[in-house]
Amino acid sequence: MGLRNNIFFVQRRDRSLARLQILTCRFKALRGKPMKFVPYENLRDYGIVAHKVSIWRWERAGQFPKRVRVSAGRVAWVEDEIESWLAARAAERNTAPQAA
Repeated sequence: MGLRNNIFFVQRRDRSLARLQILTCRFKALRGKPMKFVPYENLRDYGIVAHKVSIWRWERAGQFPKRVRVSAGRVAWVEDEIESWLAARAAERNTAPQAA
C-alpha cells in the first residue's frame, strides 16, 4: 500500500496480465469517513458495462457522475455517487409510465 498525494492505492499483481492494477482507492473525506473510488475496470461489478466513450458522453450531458482524476493517467468515480446514480435509474424505472 503506498501513499501519494493523500490518496491510498491498494495494488495487486495480476499474474495473468503481469501488470499492476489499482483495485480500490481511498482517501479521508472531511468527515473522517473513507471515500472509496471505483476505477473503470470495476464499474462492471456495479452492472455498468458501457464503453469509456459512452461514459464520457454521459458525463458531459450530466447523465452520469463526474470522474475524479486519481493520477496523471488514472480516473475513477466516487462509489457513493455511482450507487446513488444506480438508485436513481431504478427509481425512474418504477415511476415511468408503462406502454400498453
